[in-house]
Amino acid sequence: MENNKKNKVSICIPLYNGSRFITETLKSVLNQDYSNMEIIINDDCSTDDSIDIVKGFKDSRIKVYVNEKNYGLVGNWNKTVSYASGEFIKLMCQDDLLYAGAVSSQVKMLKRYPGASLTVGNTCVIDSKGSVVMARDRFHRDLLIHGERYAKMALHGRNIYAEPSNMLYRLKDFYKVGKYDSSLLYTPDWDFGIRLSYLGDVACSKNYIMKFRLSDSSETNRIYAKTFYTSIRDSDRMIEKHKNLGKIKISIGDIFIYKLMVRVMAVARMMFLKKYNRGN
Repeated sequence: MENNKKNKVSICIPLYNGSRFITETLKSVLNQDYSNMEIIINDDCSTDDSIDIVKGFKDSRIKVYVNEKNYGLVGNWNKTVSYASGEFIKLMCQDDLLYAGAVSSQVKMLKRYPGASLTVGNTCVIDSKGSVVMARDRFHRDLLIHGERYAKMALHGRNIYAEPSNMLYRLKDFYKVGKYDSSLLYTPDWDFGIRLSYLGDVACSKNYIMKFRLSDSSETNRIYAKTFYTSIRDSDRMIEKHKNLGKIKISIGDIFIYKLMVRVMAVARMMFLKKYNRGN
């Protein structure tokens, strides 16, 4: 595929003390069969040797930036994407992995469904050694779901967009919906996916796209474990935000179901994390 902005995918990797897994993550990106990519790595003032590891990769598609100050998790997400020049964006967490062929399959989905504002697929959870501990086989065939319907489903208390690395969307829509909300610590990707869904349909792929790394070094896991109750309040703020936006009708019953399910899922995840940490 010719190297032009129209078809280019910008893989955006915000980096912060990611030396443990960044090599494996980068290899999963570089091994993709889609060549028209740029790989943007933006370091948020790491104190380990993350930057040295990244600079050790000799690939012209890799572009490395370093923040002059620490922007924090979501702030660095936005800063990293701001350097992108491609048509499509994939925000890639520093310890997650892409399945082979993930990028090309997702580009094909957005080309196949031009009315879609994003595409997601199946995912799995892996441990620090890369072993699969949970498979999320949500889609058994390719399908298109109306964006507002998908957003409403996502406001029933579960992030059905999965993690940031699962989504592929257009750069123009990143600016149209207003970037990732840095006031949300636990739900910024969830919220962003919902806002993207207001713009168009969601193209759902039967293919496996990414592996979400569950480890002590995961920045989102650390935030979640330390701020369990804050994460629940954060989720509550998110649904109030979308109720006030008025893009879809959200009833009192919807809010009740959402808040109930958020609490159930939060407890379940905390129990899972405790069980995982005991076994590692």
